[in-house]
Amino acid sequence: MSTGLHAFRAPVAFDGIRFLPGGATLLVEDGAIVGVEPVGVALPDDCRVTSYDGTLRPGLFDAHVHLVSDSGLGSLERAGTATDEELDATIEQSLLAQVRSGVTTVRDLGE
Repeated sequence: MSTGLHAFRAPVAFDGIRFLPGGATLLVEDGAIVGVEPVGVALPDDCRVTSYDGTLRPGLFDAHVHLVSDSGLGSLERAGTATDEELDATIEQSLLAQVRSGVTTVRDLGE
């Protein structure tokens, strides 16, 4: 039976203030971070482990976004005439672009 625990390991880890010596193992259970341990911590046999050669770090925040905009010239103006389906598609693409660049939290400004 799986514990629902998933471990993410990397040889380099940054906690937002400092680099953690030797990297880290980030423990996630049911979508919530439940621990940050040394990279070689013993784990339950049924724990899923994903290892990265890169760096673990906190997600970035973007406190000024317009999710209904595709960043093109006149896109905010076009948003005013877009259908709900077009707006939903643009918002989804905007959020995907944010996540792909490391942003995990956004503050949308007025849409």
